[in-house]
Formats: sequence, C-alpha cells, structure tokens
Amino acid sequence: YTIAVVGSACNAANNVNELVNTWNLGNYYVVGGSGRVIPESVTTVVEGLKARAQAVGAKVVASLTDDVDAALSAAEGADIAFMCGGGKTTESTDRDSLSLEQESFMTSFAKATSTPTVAVALSPGTVLMPFVDDVEAVLNVFLAGASTGDALAAVAFGDHNPAAKSPVTFPKSEDDVVAPCPDTACEYSEGLFVGYRAMEDMEVNFPFGHGLSYTSFNYTWTAEPSVDKDGAVTLSATIENTGDRDGAEVVQLYVGFPAAAGEPPKVLKGYEKVTLEKGAAEQVSFTLDGNALKVWDNVAWDWAAVAGSFDVMVGSSSRDIRLNSKFEL
Repeated sequence: YTIAVVGSACNAANNVNELVNTWNLGNYYVVGGSGRVIPESVTTVVEGLKARAQAVGAKVVASLTDDVDAALSAAEGADIAFMCGGGKTTESTDRDSLSLEQESFMTSFAKATSTPTVAVALSPGTVLMPFVDDVEAVLNVFLAGASTGDALAAVAFGDHNPAAKSPVTFPKSEDDVVAPCPDTACEYSEGLFVGYRAMEDMEVNFPFGHGLSYTSFNYTWTAEPSVDKDGAVTLSATIENTGDRDGAEVVQLYVGFPAAAGEPPKVLKGYEKVTLEKGAAEQVSFTLDGNALKVWDNVAWDWAAVAGSFDVMVGSSSRDIRLNSKFEL
C-alpha cells in the first residue's frame, strides 16, 4: 500500500527562535500574539503519516514542495494522496484573505491527479476550499500544535474515531461573508446576522456544527418540548450508535424565534457530547430557562420576553437537523 504526501505545508517548519523573537508571529501550528503557547517541537503531517504507515508496512512517497508536476509524479501509482495547505493568523491584524497559502497548488493538483486525494487544511479559522469537489475527503485541523502529525495520522488510519464539530462555517466565497474594514470609521449593519445565522440560505462548503464520524447515530424524541409554569422549556432525545464502531456525537439544539422577534432563523441554544459504544443508546436532555428565550430591546435597553410559536431543531449540525418540534410562549 503506497501513500503519497504532497505540498510544502505537509512538512511546515516550527521555528521557535523566530516565534520567540516576534510576539505576534504565528505559523501553521500556533496563533500569533500574546495568548499563544509555542511548542518546543512539532510532529509534521508527513512525519506523523510516515510513522503510522511504517507500523503497518505501508510505503510513503513524498513531494514536499508546491510544484504541481512533482506532486503529480509522486502520486502516480499511489493508492491515496494527502495534499496539504496552511494558513496563519495573529493578534493585531486581519488576515489578507480566507485562502490557504497553497490554494493554487492544491486546486491544480486535485484537478489533475487521478489518485484518490485527501485535502489536509492546517487552518487558522474558516478558509476557502475551491478544490473540495475534486477530492475524496477533507481533514481540517485548527492550529493543532505539537502533535499535529500524530493526531492527523490517528484519524486517517482509523485509530481514533473523530467527533469534532466545526465552530465556523466554511463558505464558498469571500463574497458570502462580512469583509474586514480597513478604515478607522466602519459601519457594520449586519446586526445578529453573522456566520451561520446569516448564511442559512446560502450554499456552503461545510456548515457550522459539521463533523463526520466513522460510525452513525440515530435520533428519536424521548420527550418533545414542554413548557412549565415558570416558562422553562424542557426536551430530551435518545441518541443511538447505529454503526459498528464506538464513537461520540455532539448533539446540537437550535431554536427558531417567532418572526416578530427579528432574530436569525436558527440560533444555537445548547449542545451535549455523548460517547456511545456500538449499539448503545443514551438520553440527552436540554432545559431552556426564560432568559434563554428573550431578545434584546434597544428601546427599553433590557431583555424582553417574546410571545408566539418557537421552532425547535435538534441535530448533528446546523444543516443536519434530525428532529423538529414546536412550543408556544
């Protein structure tokens, strides 16, 4: 079995001296700025994959530049290719764009190769992925620090069953998001309609809350939403691991407010991680008190209760809703 590893980001350096000498310098493993933790050493993507491949007798071939022809040559005849791209971010300045630094290389390689390809994004946040339709899978890693390569290899080889959910939406285009303002006086008029709250009707690469697993989960209502005398809403669902591997699921609760409230169409109000052996099931419960269902009133300058019909959505992501219900206040 042969694995190709291509792209400079698969072997990105972690120059400790440079990081120490420049307070707001970041790299593909750590954010720049005062809150960073500088790893003494890093396992790169290629190092992690090589070590894990060796343990099972697989061969790794590598082209660790962003030369498309060299990468295609390395991947020819391989059973699978991992291509890497990265991005940096830091305190004190905006990113120049949402593109990975190797976007051109990744897009060209993915389109040209006939080898099944996994795109590895060492991302500092949301990024564009114009190559997404030309690859078999995407592994996104948010500035994973010292064990980047080992962690990625553990997921790629199936040693660890992933359960992460994305805290951001991955848009199709920069035109779909609010651009940074380079001026000193800026008017941002989008209000609450930012991120997934503003992109509900847009096509995206990966939605807020998205994340795959090597197993599958079934959702059923245990108790649909009910309102008690104090105005608190309670609900519960049973989550069953219906696959053939142990795994974890992050159950997400979204609420849709009455139209008159002027809220986004879907607002995250709770989440719960449940770890299940294969075939096992567990009940997950949520309680929303009255404060969780209020909205801000700019005239009264206070939180205000909302009357009307609320939608309840429970699911595996903001776009993968498994259970729907309603309640009245």
